Amino acid sequence: MNDDFAQDLGDFRTMDELKEALRKSILAQREADAQREAKDKLVDKLVDANDFPVPERFVEKQIENRVEQRLRSIAQQASIPARSNSIGKD
Repeated sequence: MNDDFAQDLGDFRTMDELKEALRKSILAQREADAQREAKDKLVDKLVDANDFPVPERFVEKQIENRVEQRLRSIAQQASIPARSNSIGKD
């Protein structure tokens, strides 16, 4: 891997720029995952501490949101390898 490889992947002039972008992306994903996990734990504790009926539509919307978030996360993770697979196929 060299600077030409980094340039083929996008707006990177050098491998160092590509590595830094990847590092930042991974860090941001980890932070988002940690925040989502903390939020989920908080919601679980609130639900356990409070006995109340939850509307079915609310449950459905939460499921939809989680599925959409996960799909976006998977698509984002797959976008870098997908671009690298197209290198040299011009």
